[in-house]
Amino acid sequence: MSSIEKQGNGRYRARYRDINGRSRSQTFSTKGEARRYLDRNSTDMQRGEWVDPALRRIQFDAWANTWWDTTRKLRPATRDPPGLPPTPTRPRPSVLLWPSHVVD
Repeated sequence: MSSIEKQGNGRYRARYRDINGRSRSQTFSTKGEARRYLDRNSTDMQRGEWVDPALRRIQFDAWANTWWDTTRKLRPATRDPPGLPPTPTRPRPSVLLWPSHVVD
């Protein structure tokens, strides 16, 4: 269930419950922006594509290091693909990885 309420400062607060039942909200200048935000989140949840806003803020290098720890049993060639950020055990790659290169 989602809702939009007008606040005293003239802005609109869009509220919804995430897939874990936690209440989430964000404010917008217009009611239309708030409605589009709720529609987008609802669609993403129905498709199974919704991502927790806190997880969207994780830096790539932090994610890569977490992933790196899960690959201990892989062969070295598989475990060390080009483009990952450097760590103390890996030198800086010769090719930079830009956000546009990362595909889900």
